[in-house]
Amino acid sequence: STRATYGNGFEAVYGPILPVPETQVRAPADGEIFPLDGRQLQVIYAPGHAPHHIAVFDHRTGGIFCGEALGMPTDVPLPAAAAPSFDLDDTLRTMERALALGPRVLFYSHGNTYSNARERIAQVTQNTISFGNLILESMKEGHPTETIGHMIRQRSSAHFPPNWEDEMVRVWLTGILNGYTLYFTNKGLA
Repeated sequence: STRATYGNGFEAVYGPILPVPETQVRAPADGEIFPLDGRQLQVIYAPGHAPHHIAVFDHRTGGIFCGEALGMPTDVPLPAAAAPSFDLDDTLRTMERALALGPRVLFYSHGNTYSNARERIAQVTQNTISFGNLILESMKEGHPTETIGHMIRQRSSAHFPPNWEDEMVRVWLTGILNGYTLYFTNKGLA
């Protein structure tokens, strides 16, 4: 799905995607707990950003290793770049489920740790809904994707981290636009 969203140039940002030998892969069950050095690490099925996404809740720290399931690690959490299999309903359910765990800390896979977990989950939930509303209304009004992308960039650029180069911004915008527009189109909403 990465290649489908970003084209062949994705490797310039992410590097090559190499297969993992099947003997080294284990699919954990939702809710499964792994004891590790006195910790209880609970697997949380976290679809939305992608259907195979999981998060891990550390009962000792109250921290969630959230990947992109709870948005981007920006100062105000922006929605995560949505893959072609993005599902807004699943994303919002995942956020609700994460909030119900009562987390204290969020550990993002792409950098940064935040100790205001519940506030950030509430913010990214609102931002995910807000971006969706903007994109859906723009689609219904017949705006071209380029115009919608400009609106999204205007709304979010103040929150792009300084280390986000133009290519990362392009990748994020492409994911948001492709994910939401495909979702709304497949649902017959636009």
